[in-house]
Amino acid sequence: MAERRAIDVDGKRVELDAASTLAAALASSGAHVLRRSAHGEARGPVCGMGSCYECRCTIDGAEQERACLHTVASVSRVATRGASARSADAPPRAHRRIACDVLVVGAGPAGLAAAEHAARRGKRVVLVDENPGLGGQIWRADRGPESARARAAVSAKVDVRTETSVVLPLGERRLRLASRDEVLDVRFDALVLATGATELLLPFPGWTLPNVLGLGGLQALAKGGLELAGKRVVLAGSGPLLLAVADVVARKGASVLAVAEQAPRANLARFGVALAARPAKLAQAFGFAGALAKLRTSAWPVEAVGGERLSAIVLRGARGLETLECDYAGVGFGLVPNGRLAAALGCALDGRRVRVDAEQRTSVAWIFAAGECTGIGGKDKARLEGEIAGASAAGDLEPARRLAGARERELAFADRIERAFAPRAELRTLARPETIACRCEDVTCGEVARATELARGVDADVRDAGARGGAADAAAFAWRTSKLQTRAGMGACQGRVCGPALEFLDGRTARDVRAPLAPVTLDALAAPMETPQ
Repeated sequence: MAERRAIDVDGKRVELDAASTLAAALASSGAHVLRRSAHGEARGPVCGMGSCYECRCTIDGAEQERACLHTVASVSRVATRGASARSADAPPRAHRRIACDVLVVGAGPAGLAAAEHAARRGKRVVLVDENPGLGGQIWRADRGPESARARAAVSAKVDVRTETSVVLPLGERRLRLASRDEVLDVRFDALVLATGATELLLPFPGWTLPNVLGLGGLQALAKGGLELAGKRVVLAGSGPLLLAVADVVARKGASVLAVAEQAPRANLARFGVALAARPAKLAQAFGFAGALAKLRTSAWPVEAVGGERLSAIVLRGARGLETLECDYAGVGFGLVPNGRLAAALGCALDGRRVRVDAEQRTSVAWIFAAGECTGIGGKDKARLEGEIAGASAAGDLEPARRLAGARERELAFADRIERAFAPRAELRTLARPETIACRCEDVTCGEVARATELARGVDADVRDAGARGGAADAAAFAWRTSKLQTRAGMGACQGRVCGPALEFLDGRTARDVRAPLAPVTLDALAAPMETPQ
């Protein structure tokens, strides 16, 4: 039987599964609403991985903590739904300085591989991740032989720092990190970014209701202990993640009512042919037989219905509109490379991908990148790029030459994924003017559209941007204008959710990453800066 732990939730003692993430455990206990939005709307977890900030609450006196990044075993007091406790209740954090040869940010398959291969070459390695455990989203709660070996390989040789965020750059080869207990200034010779990806979450009516999660968010909460036995679940969106999530929630005892893939059947057929050349991936697809039986193509969500939580979701498909009563919905339209830290450090991006060469080196000579942040391609691509990046960061370029052919095959497969599951144009018309676009600040799609039109009508900078700097400058100016006039992108998540969505909807470019890169209290910013040497 799972170990239980009694904690204080809004002044009441509640027994929860000690090993679960706090977000999953609270949802399992019936606490679906974790906060109220700027206009008082009920909100609950969405991404399950620390990007959306919708599960933020006060934990042990520290405000703005994300419940998905804490286990029940690590907390004592939680205040939700607008209840609060003073940040002064939290104990002060120590400030330390450490040094290493290679700093790796992100402990998913790519980061684990990079840390292992840098350590193999005798380098002092520090591995950092915001989550409480190693493995990232792909290996969250996975105890199979491959993930177990990857964890074991770094645990013995690497200085692992979980529940730790990158806060701000301190100059060349220096970063400030923060955990609940301490502020760390890290000096290093090389940096490997394995920051993974976020989900493309597109606005549609009702998408902000509690229990409407991202696909990856539902998967993360399920792996993190969310009780789904007997629950009715609808999954919708795009990409291979749909089937993987359907398999995870079904194994947890949920009833999967539908798996709605927005891509047409012809795209999936072509992708299936490509899988024939990858026996392991083909076998994995056949392993999702139960999910495939529920699959609908050219189908997508148009509305989520409910009050304080989801009660039904409306799908559009070959049969027209269909309303399915459900307890949870997982909705995501593919993955978006997370290049925020890379951009903050001056690395060049191709769209949202971190640009790298054959050695996984970015445009900044001492920074390397691997995994989904360089392009969406799955675990095999991530592990291979991680090995190359870790070795290259340690000064060994032999793996880059030896694995060049395998790397090209993985990149080609990633390109097939992108083409097969590209979001269709109809998804741009799902939102109504009153539909929320920016979840943090309750900014509607209509408000964003009006701000943009006003700017285009009166501001010569917008009218002339195409002639002066091209479409990219105009798109970036449109994003800045909507921020200034509506606060879209200025909330807790800093555009992590609405930025990619608005980029897909109307082409505005959200690239203005600023420090601090994670929400922190003033003590993390006020700590004395290290003097460059």
